[in-house]
Amino acid sequence: MGRVHPSSRLVSRILAQGIQSGRRALSAVLTERDREARSLADVTDLEIPGPTAPLTARFYRSTSSTEPLALLLFFHGGGFAFGDIGTHDALCRRLAHGTKVAVLSVDYRLAPEHAWPAQRDDAEAALRWLLQVYPDTAASRIPLILGGDSAGGYLALDLTRQINRETPGTVALTCLIYPLLHLDDDLWKTANAGLRPIGRAAVHVIRARLVQSPPNLLEAGAASDPPCVLTYGGLADPVRPDCQAYEAALRTVGIPVHVGEFKSLPHGYANMTHLLPPARAAIDETARLLRRALEEA
Repeated sequence: MGRVHPSSRLVSRILAQGIQSGRRALSAVLTERDREARSLADVTDLEIPGPTAPLTARFYRSTSSTEPLALLLFFHGGGFAFGDIGTHDALCRRLAHGTKVAVLSVDYRLAPEHAWPAQRDDAEAALRWLLQVYPDTAASRIPLILGGDSAGGYLALDLTRQINRETPGTVALTCLIYPLLHLDDDLWKTANAGLRPIGRAAVHVIRARLVQSPPNLLEAGAASDPPCVLTYGGLADPVRPDCQAYEAALRTVGIPVHVGEFKSLPHGYANMTHLLPPARAAIDETARLLRRALEEA
């Protein structure tokens, strides 16, 4: 008797259930765990227009009564398949408190239910809505910053390049926390130090969920990029070689880059502020670098 193989529909259902379980587990581990961060910012939940449905968002202001120094549009990480504004709430609260910058954190559709470029389409919709609602941010009264961690960092840099090509100077700064800059296997296999091989395996999984891979952001020249705050971990951060490559590209063309390398911390440390004092210190340093970049902009 021949072996009966499950249908592709059943396999898809099993995979989807596994991802949904992973999302619930990640949310349980990360959401509202950093009790110290809860009082660090004034927070408002809202919905903003998206390409297919409203996008959930969260707006943070420092508890200070002074006007924000800038506005940061933030996209969460999670390999384009995990994470949300809840898992990154503590990070955004700490950034808003430490920088005196207003932060708008926006959810986007996740893979594999929504194939790339749904994630980017949502992020772009959020940015264009923001520019309509807060026109003074466009290189005017309040500088606009695009930022994110890991996959969110990819969205931030990719959109910065597009919007600044359309209207130069719209995005004054980027704030990239261990950004995922490409899914190019030929590049991932060139460095074998630390957890790079594990990162390469993770990228294989991300690519499989996305169906279509996002373009390699390291291939494009950095000459038109705005100043950048760039932070990443040590050998336990698989994207470290790519972050260093992007840092070198910015320095080569004379674009200011403020770098924080936290050698004792792994990828994902920004979500570990409830567990690791060094992670809290790293976010405090990221805030300090962002304030410095704003002063010099």
